[in-house]
Amino acid sequence: MIPVLPSGRIDEFAATPAYVTFIKRTPDEAMKRVREARAKEIELRVAKERRELISLEDVNYAVGMIASKFCGELAGVAAASTRDLGLREIIQTNLSAAILRFKASLDAVTDDAKAGRPIGDDDAEDEDED
Repeated sequence: MIPVLPSGRIDEFAATPAYVTFIKRTPDEAMKRVREARAKEIELRVAKERRELISLEDVNYAVGMIASKFCGELAGVAAASTRDLGLREIIQTNLSAAILRFKASLDAVTDDAKAGRPIGDDDAEDEDED
């Protein structure tokens, strides 16, 4: 890359532009990372436009809305099941406990998703071990 004179010495006037040209042609790591980041950004944008990718906020909103409606439906189960007030109270207590467990699981999954941790059902593993 750098021209050498017949005497074996380096011609400094020709060496400088040759070295600069060599450096410009050699991709450095920072530029490589920038190109990769841009390519990844474009891939994500295209996936989102194709509806192959949706935002975490959209998912949380949809799941929260469905969960809220489901819990609202469960609130009327005890009254619709019996006229016996004692039995109705037992049913409502059990439903309320189930709703709280459901909410805790939903909150844990949301926290895992926001933190970038894998989302798994720990309760399912416990059931398999029994």
